[in-house]
Amino acid sequence: GLSQDTTARVRAFNEVSARWNLAFTHLSTEDAVLREFLATGGSVHKRQTLRDVVGSVNADLEWLEHHGGRIEAEHVAMLRVEYDGYTKVMEFVLSSPEKSERLTVYGDLALMEFGSLRAQIGANVERKQREFVQYLVGVDQDNLRLRWGAVAVVAVDLLLCIASMVVLVTYQRRAEREASSSRHQALHDALTGLANRQLLADRIEIAIREADHTDRLVGLLLIDLDRFKIVNDTLGHHYGDVLLCQVAERLIGSSRKTDTVARLGGDEFAVLLPDMDSVEDLPQIAEELRRAIQQPVELNGMLVDFGASVGASIFPRDSFDGEELLRHADVAMYVAKRGGFGVNVYDPRSDVHDPMALSILSELRHSINHGHLVLYYQPKVAVADRSLLGVEALVRWQHPSRGLLAPDAFLAIAERGEIIEELTDEVLRIAISQAGAWAGLGLRLPVSVNVTARSLLDPTFSTRLAQLLEQHGVSPDMLTIELPESAISADPALAAKALQEIRTLGVRASIDDFGTGFSSMTFLRDAAVDELKIDRGFVTTMRTDERNHVLVKTMILMARTMAVGVIAEGVEDELTLETLSGLGCQAVQGYHICEPMPAEALSRWLDRCAPGMVVL
Repeated sequence: GLSQDTTARVRAFNEVSARWNLAFTHLSTEDAVLREFLATGGSVHKRQTLRDVVGSVNADLEWLEHHGGRIEAEHVAMLRVEYDGYTKVMEFVLSSPEKSERLTVYGDLALMEFGSLRAQIGANVERKQREFVQYLVGVDQDNLRLRWGAVAVVAVDLLLCIASMVVLVTYQRRAEREASSSRHQALHDALTGLANRQLLADRIEIAIREADHTDRLVGLLLIDLDRFKIVNDTLGHHYGDVLLCQVAERLIGSSRKTDTVARLGGDEFAVLLPDMDSVEDLPQIAEELRRAIQQPVELNGMLVDFGASVGASIFPRDSFDGEELLRHADVAMYVAKRGGFGVNVYDPRSDVHDPMALSILSELRHSINHGHLVLYYQPKVAVADRSLLGVEALVRWQHPSRGLLAPDAFLAIAERGEIIEELTDEVLRIAISQAGAWAGLGLRLPVSVNVTARSLLDPTFSTRLAQLLEQHGVSPDMLTIELPESAISADPALAAKALQEIRTLGVRASIDDFGTGFSSMTFLRDAAVDELKIDRGFVTTMRTDERNHVLVKTMILMARTMAVGVIAEGVEDELTLETLSGLGCQAVQGYHICEPMPAEALSRWLDRCAPGMVVL
């Protein structure tokens, strides 16, 4: 039989091998519990279970270091460095908040380090088995029977070890699949497969942290479908779901790979733009996405038309964290939807949830009813001979305590607070009344008034307009309604119809801020507007920015080709005026001609520059 020494050696081999197998089992248990913990987003119950098993391999390594001999101690020393690092990462995992990005990052790192540890411990298990076999082969041939018996025992142990490894690997892979499936379901919309609100919030936080280090911008678009309820009510929820899936596909197809497209619930979507170059890019990106998704969809054999309203906000210009970025995009979307703008970028003055905005809204409503709005008038002149063509009425608010306020301080709040129609009616009343007063003095002075899309699209607008003209005895051709180009894209067909109604009255129609929106040539043809006003943003820089010079030249040429009048606003110096004259522009307005002034001051200015005379 085996000698006493051989028996002791065999026993020592078995004990060391068993310890390496136990270390492998403990490590695999830690990994399995970690994956379950991550799959639940770091729940309190699973956190305690994970805490209980972290560091379980240390006892095995200590035994091997003290009882396994010099060679085992050397292998343990090499392994302990990596296991200590793995344990440290696990401590970071346990200290991370539930469902946080920190938890995800450290969890992924721990899973990566586990693979290396598993390979090292597995290699030591195999090493001890090889050493055991080699030792037994060297035992005296006289102990052949016992030796082969021992080999058989080792073989059984080895098979048991292999079977154990197979079971553990199978369990691990199944746990990985289940964890991956659970995490996907927890972070994605079941209908469209898009990111859900939780994943969007996580991605926003990541994008903001990266932007803090790179000085880049983070944009967020919130999209709400128009007339979606009609689809649901008419065709049923099944076709409503089909429409939502179509919108999801269009959003993905129109976005960059780095963007995150999410469905927040119902017919509300979001697109995160994590790496933007310029604030000025945001409105154009939003409009392109809006156009892409609102193309008609065939449902149940019918071509269904729907729209979309988009609110946009940007970090760090108007939002300081992810929660604020989301809320501001929601505010902007609401303004776009209520005003029919199509696209709207967040403006703090339109946020009626702000206490200051609420105060301003209440005071503004009171001021409208008590005659505290005043109009300033800015002359328009012909480029050819500098003769006076008319004036644009610009609203101001004579606030009882804050003094005279420019429109930027209150118009957006009025739009958000749903009193813009009251304000517009009051401005029209004052402007038409003033035109009538001038006419009574023998002065024929056409007046232009800015009107929002919401007011224009009101079915009663043209009727109220006709009543005001008749009440003050003003000829309809003395009034021009200016509509922002951005309002046209919200619903071009309805805008064209509404413009046609006011032109039927004899009132002139002008497209204001031309060049900043996305009106089509078809709209300009069908709406048959009288005038295009080139936005001051192009005019003021056209001499220093060659691109804007080309754009202004193109817009003037297009207007002349379509037999539409063209006026450039924002003329602030003589060189710009001469440049516009050389390009064939017909009319201008701006501080170089005359700054806006009250009616009384304008009357004195007119006394110095009689109508029809050159004013410069």
